[in-house]
Amino acid sequence: MEKNKRDNSPLEALEKIKKAEEQADKNIQLAREETSRKIIQDAQQQAEEIKKRVMDEARKKAQKERDSIIKKASQEADKIKKEAEKEVSGLKKKTKKSKKKSVKKAAEKIQEYIKRGEI
Repeated sequence: MEKNKRDNSPLEALEKIKKAEEQADKNIQLAREETSRKIIQDAQQQAEEIKKRVMDEARKKAQKERDSIIKKASQEADKIKKEAEKEVSGLKKKTKKSKKKSVKKAAEKIQEYIKRGEI
């Protein structure tokens, strides 16, 4: 029996070593999976942060461009309005002069008719 114990001891030791190796392999695999999960999580978080930053920058740029376009359009509208007002003012002056000339001409014609006795 003593011999049997000695024979079992190396076998038991080999089994214990094999189990320990299997457990070590499992632990390594779990560590790899956990590390992979952590790496993927970190990468996703970084991607979200980058996406947010890029979107914020794009919004700011779009807002600046929009504001610039609105400002230019407003300035152009003011310029056109001033030109139109100037043109209207010029037309009013012309109309007033023409009106005065027309009234003067009509008055002269009426006076002619009166002088000739036609009226």
